[in-house]
Amino acid sequence: MKKKLLTALLVYLLSLSTASATDLPMVLCYDSIKDGCTNGRILNNKNITARWTDFWQGSSGSCPKGRINANDIVDLISCDGSIGFPIDAGKPLRTSTGIPKSVIEEVRDCFFTYDPPRIINITLPVVHCNKNETCASTAGILRRDIVWVSGSSPGTTDVPVEILKADGFETEWYGGDIDDETERWQSFVNHFNIIDVNGEKPIMVEKKSIYFKQGCSFISPPSLLPIL
Repeated sequence: MKKKLLTALLVYLLSLSTASATDLPMVLCYDSIKDGCTNGRILNNKNITARWTDFWQGSSGSCPKGRINANDIVDLISCDGSIGFPIDAGKPLRTSTGIPKSVIEEVRDCFFTYDPPRIINITLPVVHCNKNETCASTAGILRRDIVWVSGSSPGTTDVPVEILKADGFETEWYGGDIDDETERWQSFVNHFNIIDVNGEKPIMVEKKSIYFKQGCSFISPPSLLPIL
């Protein structure tokens, strides 16, 4: 409890700045979105598409000291989206790689706050992912739509059945009338036009992954791709 209170105080103090606010302690690697955010599966692949962050930023050109553990990340996840985390584009951001079970399950629990789940539009930082896994320079801020979060166990048992629109009032996609899980997954992938990092549509759901709709909108800078 004490740690959560300290985290909340930190977020409040940071919110006094003029930086853009983000919603999830995760950053997207620039190489995974530079083609216009066509890559729809993030985290679970050999190509580094994203990292986690605790939002600590160093001064211009200087990386923040220290490392992040899974508990730090979990403490920063807010299911109701009521807390924004300010990010100053251009300053280094402390990051970590890997996909801890506790972290992805916390994100998944947030996605399933509603039943059936709905599309979630979130704001995320974009960073230049280099060989230094504990720090990355911030390139900008963007918004993307999450349409599915898979758990730690792979297989057809983790195939969606219904996804609502972001407002929660209408169905965006329904597969409850498709008994075969592989066919239902393909229906889901085709509807949202999900493309994997290899440029192909994923044959089956992969564990510990966050799936996005194609496309994104850039917040800071307004035209991120031409600037970098």
